[in-house]
This record gives sequence, structure tokens and C-alpha cells, in this order.
Amino acid sequence: KLIMPAVKNYLSTSLEKDGIFKISDKNHAEEDRALCAIFSDGEAPSDFGLVIYRDGDTVDPNRKYISVSDFDDLDVGDVFRVDLHTRRLVFLFKKNSRTNSLYVTDLCNSHCLMCPQPPQETDSVIFEELRQVVSLLPEGLEEISITGGEPTQIGDRLPLLLRDLASRAPDCYVHMLTNARRFSDWKTVQSVSGILRNLSVGVPLYSFNPEKHDYIVQRKGAFDETLDGILNLGKAGIPVEIRVVLHQQTIPDLSELSHFIYRNIPFVFQVSFMGMEQMGYVKKNWDQLWISPLDYQEQLVSATRALFLRGIPVRIFNLPFCHLDKRLWKFTADSISDFKKYYKDCCNECIKKTVCGGLFHYQANRTEVFPIKSENC
Repeated sequence: KLIMPAVKNYLSTSLEKDGIFKISDKNHAEEDRALCAIFSDGEAPSDFGLVIYRDGDTVDPNRKYISVSDFDDLDVGDVFRVDLHTRRLVFLFKKNSRTNSLYVTDLCNSHCLMCPQPPQETDSVIFEELRQVVSLLPEGLEEISITGGEPTQIGDRLPLLLRDLASRAPDCYVHMLTNARRFSDWKTVQSVSGILRNLSVGVPLYSFNPEKHDYIVQRKGAFDETLDGILNLGKAGIPVEIRVVLHQQTIPDLSELSHFIYRNIPFVFQVSFMGMEQMGYVKKNWDQLWISPLDYQEQLVSATRALFLRGIPVRIFNLPFCHLDKRLWKFTADSISDFKKYYKDCCNECIKKTVCGGLFHYQANRTEVFPIKSENC
């Protein structure tokens, strides 16, 4: 079962162009009109920009509206885009989700072999719409991530976006996923430093060997730029997480990479080992990348131990308990986004289901799971 959908189909609408809206109720209208109401009595208050009706309800013909089959998965506080081309509501912020993110660009200056969402030559993200989304976030927002593409590719607009976030939700914790290559320029680091009270970054580092890292990201010189970027971010006091995607190219160097991290960038606040999403470029590079998690457990145990015993926190993402050596269970994180997460029926038999991160829904059918029946298995 999917935990939370990323889209919802609609049945009909009076809108003539796409728009971004925030779900509110009858008592919480705002002047910007980027709001909608959920109710079915046909008496839409005039201060709402859009009304959502349930199919079969009486529709006010003088109002902008959309109709849906039901109100499931629609909550007050959600932000969505009405996409007329696909006839969908695309959720941009889910109030009840713990994995909200701002997708800021399709562009990237790397082309990683295993990128699940390959970069594009032109950017489909409209920056002013992105700023509108930020303006509709709850003022008490606790946490959100920034992702892409590569966020630094939007240049001077990135600090502007961070200022918008700081103004809207000053206490919000923001985690930005970046390859850090542009942060090798100290001026770029300064441009984002000090804007948010709680900003951290997650940076991929795939090998201690520069040539191997550059091959994985398909950019010569990327290792040096990334390492310089990490050092600059540390100098600026911005907390850095290191991310390592687990596949054929990274597993052989995993233990030595852990030693490299301790010797050269011991200030990182966490190292995250990540199961590989089987999407995007992975499909065309399958033979170079795929290795069953069951076949790299000893390497993962060794790398995790090397960091943990030296005081560097370790987390393991995107892998279910039943694919991990028992010695690694305490390091697992429930990391898969709500709209991607899936549990098979047989997972109901597993004693670890309530703390397990599950599977990516699009690879569940081809992933074997092994329900854990006892702590002593």
C-alpha cells in the first residue's frame, strides 16, 4: 500500500490555465487568493480563488472550481498545482507528510550513472511559482528539504529562495541536497551562509579515488570540486552530511572511503549509506550498477563500524530490515518519501514493519522480501 500519493486525478474544472493553490477552510481565507475550499454545499464564499467539489455535488457556475471523486488525501494546509494537461492535482506540499521538499530545478552539472531523475537541458521549474509555493507554507513549518537537479544551478536565485524561507518560517530546518561542486567557490558559500538559522547540506561522495568518483558522476575534476566545497561549507559552519549510494561501483571502495572521510573531513555530522533507486539512468547502466544488497553486507558492516567507532554518526537509507545484516539494524532510517513508500502484503507478518522504511513502490514487484519473525533470526 502506498503511504501518500504525489498526485490526485480530477474529473472536471472551469479553470483555463494551470494554477497553484492552498487548501483552506471557510474560516481561513487570505488576500492572495491562492487558496481553495473543500465543501459541497454550493455556496462558495467569494474570497476563495478556487472551490473543490465532490463529483455529484451542486456546482456554483459563477466560481472557478474543480471536481474530484472524493476528498481522500486532501487536507487543509496542502499546496498543489492544477495541471490541466494531465488532469491532475500535483501536490507540492503535504501538511501531514514528514518528507516535504522543494524541487527547485531540472538542471545539474553532473550526470551520475545512477541518477534516478536525470537532468534536463532546459529547466521546467518556474522560479516565481516556486516562490509562491514558499509563501503558502505554514509559518510554523518545522522541516523541509531543497532538491533538484542541482540547486546551485539556479545561481543568485538560490539565496533569494532561502530568504523567502527564512521570512516565511524562520525556525524551519532546511536540508539541501547538493553535489557541492559550486561551493568550491567561497563567494557561493558566502551567498547562502547566515540566511537561515538551521541550514544543512547533503553531499554525495562516492570514492576516495578521484578518478572513480569522477567516473560515477561523469564529470572530470568533480571530486576535487566536491571536496573543496565540503571544506568550504565546514569553514562557514554549515553542517555537512555525506551520502553514498550503494552499487557495484561504490561497494569495493566502501571501507577505504570510510577511513578517508575520518582522516580528511571528520567534521561531517553524518554519513548516510543509501540503497539505490532503480529509476532513471540506472536502467541503462544496470550491468555496471546492480548488486543485490544481500551480497554487500560484509562491506557495509565494515564501513559502518569504521565510522561508528570513531564517533561519526551513520545512517542507512532505502533498505528494508530484511535486506540488512542484523548488526546494521540500529543504523537504519525510515527514509523513503511518503509518496514512494510501499509495503508488500507479506510485510504484515514481519515484526519490524512498524520501524522499517519499506520499499520504493515502483520496484516492489521485482524485490523479494523476507518477513522477520523473531529478533533472534
